[in-house]
Amino acid sequence: MSETLKIKWGRLERILEDLCDRIVNITLTTHELTFMSTALTWQNNLAAPGRGEESVSAVSFNEIEAEFLLNAKRVKSENMVIRALAHEAAHILLKDPSHGTLFKEKWKELRKIIKEKYYETLEDTDK
Repeated sequence: MSETLKIKWGRLERILEDLCDRIVNITLTTHELTFMSTALTWQNNLAAPGRGEESVSAVSFNEIEAEFLLNAKRVKSENMVIRALAHEAAHILLKDPSHGTLFKEKWKELRKIIKEKYYETLEDTDK
């Protein structure tokens, strides 16, 4: 018997809203996230996978809201979900689609913050 993965999506959404200072929606899809599929639907400020690659996540955002898109075929654990969301949040906060040194530092910082807040609130609700 396999263990069921229970992700607290609302909790992650609230954490991201605080970090990104905008309304957040997280969409889980089984549709392949490729450059063309995301570029056709996600028009403004798009952080999408490279051409020909299937990605774990993508994001579209403006000053009011952010739409996170996660590939359900690729995110198989809480850790992968947090990594993917932190990755896209780094693009939002830096307002830059590139993956340079500054991006990597911001991504690492956000992974730590999201994990701490996510598991801290889980512990609080268990008491």
